[in-house]
Amino acid sequence: MEHSLEETALKAVNLALKFGASEAEAYIVSGVQTTIDVIKGRVNVARAGKATALGLRIAVGRRVAVGGGSIKREADVEALAERVVKIARVSAEDPWWHSLPERLGASPVSGVYDESVEYPDVEGLARGLLEANSLARRIDPKLEVVEADVSLSAWERVIANSFGGSVEEKATSASVCVNVKASEGGSEASFGDCRSSRSLKGLNLEALIEYSSERALRGLKSVEVETGRYNIVLMPRVAASIIAELIAPAVSANSVQRGRSPLAGKIGEQVLNPKLTIIDDGTVEGGAVTSSFDDEGVATRRKTVVEKGVLKSYLYDTYTAKREGRESTGNASRAGVASNVGPSPTNFMVEPGGVKLEEILNIDRGLVVHGVIGEWLSNPVRGYLNATIVNADYYEDGVFKGNVRSAVLAGDIYTILGDSLVAVSRDLDNVGGVYAPAIVLEKVSLAGK
Repeated sequence: MEHSLEETALKAVNLALKFGASEAEAYIVSGVQTTIDVIKGRVNVARAGKATALGLRIAVGRRVAVGGGSIKREADVEALAERVVKIARVSAEDPWWHSLPERLGASPVSGVYDESVEYPDVEGLARGLLEANSLARRIDPKLEVVEADVSLSAWERVIANSFGGSVEEKATSASVCVNVKASEGGSEASFGDCRSSRSLKGLNLEALIEYSSERALRGLKSVEVETGRYNIVLMPRVAASIIAELIAPAVSANSVQRGRSPLAGKIGEQVLNPKLTIIDDGTVEGGAVTSSFDDEGVATRRKTVVEKGVLKSYLYDTYTAKREGRESTGNASRAGVASNVGPSPTNFMVEPGGVKLEEILNIDRGLVVHGVIGEWLSNPVRGYLNATIVNADYYEDGVFKGNVRSAVLAGDIYTILGDSLVAVSRDLDNVGGVYAPAIVLEKVSLAGK
């Protein structure tokens, strides 16, 4: 296409207005992706050429439609604009529709773009991944790196709407994943983990292998625990994953307004332990979800969601905010260019506590949980956690007894992160855009053998 992304976005808006839209918004993203993986010593490289996609949100009065797809020619933009306007014309009226954002904006951010991610040294990265297995074997000959990969993405996005103006931004992300297997005397145990960053410098393959190797080796000594109540330490990434599935959706204004949040109507109430404060901040330097603006062009900002356990705010996009006579909090998000907009967290951060991680890990009787699965099947509408522990160290009288690979942690998340919570560590780690410290729980029910 001959025009810049900004020119194309503005053209799409004007075409939609020409075809009869009363309001129009264009969202364009153009990017490249590179994946390098090593499986049993064999290197595979996949690099997708630059692809550009356009999403349109169109209003004809209170009839609203969203559509999108890839664009390669000017004709694609015109055809998409005409099609989405036609869909809007025959859509049902939305009684809660007010308008698109009346003012676009961008906050100053840093650490979101790394040129070496967009234009990577593929050979150098492949060599590093090929060294992964030898790094693990130096730790212990029983170890083998079954798979290692690096994924890189670089993109530019532009948003424009019919109230005037546009915003644009370039960004990158990078991740490294490994899967380490330990074998001894016919027994096997494995552990896989990933780390992500906005830059290549933020990735540490060696540290990831060391951690995954330790977890795999621990898994060789497997034990079962009886059903009962235990003291439990959720390591930072486990805590982040659980919070992402149960707390983050509950503070979305969309969930609240649809009656799908247990936190509806609880602003100003104590909903979590006083040791927990949660900040949502789209402007954190180098944050996983840091951006100058959200997915409808509203400037991102820092806001307190929970302060010392007290619910302070929900997260809004323009649609949910106008429904309550409020302003957007800069949390509009969309799953893809053809998806509708809804409020979601940016960098959703549990503030660290004052306890050192090594002090937290000095557990008398209980489990230190390093890995869970199935937490995504929990029920955020009821606030009910259901997660299967797949890697946890079990201690009795402060002595490591073995690795637990099959036990179920379940219960009301607001009790677990309320009365059951006794300490929060200084250390933060993240899963996607959710950051959390290690969390210590006391006398929590666990379903074992």
